[in-house]
Amino acid sequence: MITRPIIPIPLMIIISIILIITIILSSKKAKLIVRLLIVLMLFLINLRPMIPNGETEVMNNNLDIIFVVDTTLSMDAQDYGNKQTRLSAVKKDIEYIINKIPGAHYSLISFDLDTKIRLPLTSDANALLASSNTLRVIDELYARGSSVTIFREELAEVLKSSKKKGNHSRIVFICTDGEQTVDRDIDSLKPLAENVDGGAILGYGTTKGGKIEVENYDGTKEELKDRSSYPYKDAVSVLDESNLKQMAKDLDISYVHMTSTNKIDSEIKEIKKLKNNNDSEIEESYQDIYYYYSPLLFILLFIELFLDRRSELWKK
Repeated sequence: MITRPIIPIPLMIIISIILIITIILSSKKAKLIVRLLIVLMLFLINLRPMIPNGETEVMNNNLDIIFVVDTTLSMDAQDYGNKQTRLSAVKKDIEYIINKIPGAHYSLISFDLDTKIRLPLTSDANALLASSNTLRVIDELYARGSSVTIFREELAEVLKSSKKKGNHSRIVFICTDGEQTVDRDIDSLKPLAENVDGGAILGYGTTKGGKIEVENYDGTKEELKDRSSYPYKDAVSVLDESNLKQMAKDLDISYVHMTSTNKIDSEIKEIKKLKNNNDSEIEESYQDIYYYYSPLLFILLFIELFLDRRSELWKK
């Protein structure tokens, strides 16, 4: 059996300890037992236990595909397709690309105020999908001016890791709207070009721009306001193609304005010419069993509700 935690184990331990202390201080004996069991079930489900499910042959190729995704607030602008956000389009395009180029090794980097290597190079396409699906834009409260090329050092690190493999081709897809909200020119990506064999700068948004919807503390939603001058107007984020084209030129790869998933097909065709499928390996496959704990969790929650309801009736 293996585990692939949804929330990192150290963080889940901290959360569980806080919950347990709160429960012990505020619960009667019957409720105490039930609530401790609920915490235990939540902990087990979060571990995402998996059992072996046989072996499968995995065809590997010599492509290392690195996705660099913009998670600044502007990527929540709703100017893609039928009022979709830019980031939601990025997630669909990532899935489209890995379906078109199976068997590669994948990595995921995100950037806003800082940069995170969310997934080192791996042959597990499902891990990439799971990681990309958790991407969220930075909270409005923390949003500040950001550079559209802030990810340079982290991308260089992953490229160097790939280069150590010797015969692998390095493919980079940078998914962003190109907005530079710090008062300086974008940093050059030319130093990275020698380690990039293909890919594209994928641009999201429109030159007309899109509004950004944010959620208030009470759950209601409203348009983000531009507070640079009064009266406040709705903030509008605009695609900056000049920055995107400069980034593409620096890396000697294509720039593609994404309006549909198949816009990237010609680039995918070129990337496939670099592919070599002579390598395969046998990997153990695993099946999720965390959902076996779900019925127990629901039963415990029902008991908890019943005990609360009974307590209220006794008070009356």
